[in-house]
Amino acid sequence: MQDALVLTILGMGTVLIVLFILSLMIRLLGNIVGKKSAPKAAAPAAAPVAKAAPAAAAPAAAKADDSAVIAVIAAAVAAYLGTSPSNLVVRPVAVSAAWGSAGLLENTKKL
Repeated sequence: MQDALVLTILGMGTVLIVLFILSLMIRLLGNIVGKKSAPKAAAPAAAPVAKAAPAAAAPAAAKADDSAVIAVIAAAVAAYLGTSPSNLVVRPVAVSAAWGSAGLLENTKKL
């Protein structure tokens, strides 16, 4: 009974120490890499003003590309099922903004 307890404590202690060391290494590397990339991001501060007008046209282009993506996915599913794409029914799925907000809130609570 005591051998099992000692083995459990040694195993859990070893894992805890290794995870702590890995955490320190990741933080250290994050600080090293973060310092190198920060000066590159600080230089183009005035660029977002010029990109404001083309950004409004992006959703229209995305909708045009969606039909091609839907056709490719439908063809792949039809090939997998061994049927014709005309036998498949593709229905649009509306994504609620509430789900995106809930996911964002859940992810930011962990930080």
